Amino acid sequence: MNVTINKSAIPRLRDEFLISHRPYNFAGVGDLFSREELAIVSREIDEYIGSIPQEKNIYASQRKFRQSSLELIPPVTRCLVAYLNSQEFIDVLQQITGIGELHCDSQLRGGGIHAIGRGGYLKLHTDFNWHPALNMHRRLNLLVYLNEPWDTNWRGEVELWDETVEHRLFSLEPRLGNALIFETNDISYHGHPDPLETPEGIYRKSIAMYTPK
Repeated sequence: MNVTINKSAIPRLRDEFLISHRPYNFAGVGDLFSREELAIVSREIDEYIGSIPQEKNIYASQRKFRQSSLELIPPVTRCLVAYLNSQEFIDVLQQITGIGELHCDSQLRGGGIHAIGRGGYLKLHTDFNWHPALNMHRRLNLLVYLNEPWDTNWRGEVELWDETVEHRLFSLEPRLGNALIFETNDISYHGHPDPLETPEGIYRKSIAMYTPK
C-alpha cells in the first residue's frame, strides 16, 4: 500500500501545534491521513489481532496488546508503520512541530500496533523519554486511531492533562482517521483512564510511533 499524506494540511496543523500558553505542544493531525487507507489497515489488524502479544497487566495498564516487531506486523499495516518511520514522514513532522534533527526509530521501541480490549485502560502517565539504544531523547508521540464503527458510550478517549494532573487539556475519540501528536516530556500526561466498555471482542486499535532526537 502506498501511503497518502495530505500535505496541504501542514500549515494549519503547525499553527495548532504551536499555540502558545500551553504546558506542552500538541495537535490533532487526522487531516494528514486517508480514511480509506486506514480502513484497510484496520480490517487487516482485526484479522491479526489474536496473534498480538498481551503486555503484563499492571496498575497503570490493563488488557493492552502490542506488536513492536516490524517483521511480525501484517503486510499492509507494515507499509503504514514503515512509512511513519521513514525520513519522508519525519520531514512532515519537522514541518508541523518546528523540531529539527528528528530521527527514525528502527527498533520501534514501545511503538507499532496497540490494542486494548473490554475493561482495559491506560492510566494517566508520562512516557519514558530516553532511548538508550539510540542515545537520544524521545521527542514526539504520534497516535493514529483505527476504529470504525466507534460508539461514544464505549469511552476510550485519549486525554491530555497538564503538569499538575488537575486540568484536562484535550480529548479525542479513537475513531478511524483521528490522530494526535504531542511532545514527550516529564509533564505530558496522557492516557485513557476509564475502562473500555466495548463489547467483548471489540478492541481499541491504534498505531503508535515515537520519534527521537
